[in-house]
Amino acid sequence: MEHYKIVPERFTLEILETDRLRGGERGLETLKELKESGCKIAIDDFGVDQSNFERLMEIDPDFIKIDGKFIQGIHLSRTPYLLTSAMTEMAHRIGAKVIAEFV
Repeated sequence: MEHYKIVPERFTLEILETDRLRGGERGLETLKELKESGCKIAIDDFGVDQSNFERLMEIDPDFIKIDGKFIQGIHLSRTPYLLTSAMTEMAHRIGAKVIAEFV
């Protein structure tokens, strides 16, 4: 980042929830190093596929982007509303900001 004069605090790395983190432990270490340098980490498509609480603990994201599948039906059924509310509260409790797709 120094080579390209990127200010870490202005850089957000977005990880798709549907992709597995490549590199295993080394990949997690790289994320931690980026976060420690000031970069932000976002998990995209949260709530689908590989979502789990262990991953949240490992990555410690700054942002959680709730998948649009939950948002699209939020006005049609109570279930997407309740799930979205729960994900939002959980994200806030761990110190992450929430972004809702399709809003």
